[in-house]
Amino acid sequence: MGTLPGTNAYAFAINNNGQVVGFGYAASGDAQAFLYSSGTMINLGTLGGSSAYAFGINNIGQIVGGSLTVSGDEHAFLYSGGSMSDLNNLVALPPGVFLFQASGINDVGQIAANGTDGHGYLLTPGYQHSRNRAAPVRERLGTLSGEIPKLFKHPRGGA
Repeated sequence: MGTLPGTNAYAFAINNNGQVVGFGYAASGDAQAFLYSSGTMINLGTLGGSSAYAFGINNIGQIVGGSLTVSGDEHAFLYSGGSMSDLNNLVALPPGVFLFQASGINDVGQIAANGTDGHGYLLTPGYQHSRNRAAPVRERLGTLSGEIPKLFKHPRGGA
């Protein structure tokens, strides 16, 4: 696969089209999120900070991860159509909570992300009115304690 200019590169996810995402380190030591597609490694950029990490890609080519912002905070991102967007600008969250990392995205566009409140979030495309703006629907997954709840029932009655 090679690397971007710099040192090591780490792959985190692959889709059915053979596209791979991950990150590599520049000579400066900053992480650079990348997309490897058709023999070419593409630097995805950042949300204005010095580093970014790509962790998930779907079969549509949408990518999620985390990036440092100008202020140095890490925010979750969605990279789609050649542009990186801060997920915190696309979803209404509880006051004081920020999504700092997105780790996966499926072909429906649902995103698994982590919040600064110690909770995981499932972001589902769709719209709800919140603070007088349309925003993707979010579901707080909570924290795990003890057993993982059974979310789906088997069609034949099993778990």
